[in-house]
Amino acid sequence: MWWTYASVVIANAEEEMTTTLEEDYVSEYSKDGVSIAWNVIQYQFKTCGVNDRSEWLNSTWFASLDPVDTRQWPFTCCKDADKQVKIRDVIEGKVDESSFNDLTFVSECYDPLNPKVNTKGSKDELVPSLAISVYIVGGICLGSAVFHLIAVLMAIVMIRDDD
Repeated sequence: MWWTYASVVIANAEEEMTTTLEEDYVSEYSKDGVSIAWNVIQYQFKTCGVNDRSEWLNSTWFASLDPVDTRQWPFTCCKDADKQVKIRDVIEGKVDESSFNDLTFVSECYDPLNPKVNTKGSKDELVPSLAISVYIVGGICLGSAVFHLIAVLMAIVMIRDDD
């Protein structure tokens, strides 16, 4: 039964990831949970977007950029983002406008002909980990249920032996 739930969780993962990317992500500098989560995922797994970087073009983040801003994805999608900021700062929401001020880094990341941006989507990195976690939790629950069932049966046997 729990394996059925696992497949539902995995099936919904891409939809939820897309929704949070398109509707809830604020910026690389935001301290809200969704933005920090996306920044950490892209930074840590060296990914960009759910399936690829083009999904950022459909996001409220992209729509909110100043018209002169030519970025099409957040700085956390850029290769070598880990050379600009530390993961601890990303996790703790300590990234600000001065964090990505290296002009070479910015120009290489957003080079129109050959951008230095991560091309893998985050889904391909996260869903297998999510699946393993769901199965582990399910296995632990199943093991606990079997243990409790055996304990109850032993208690019944012990009560009957006393009579």
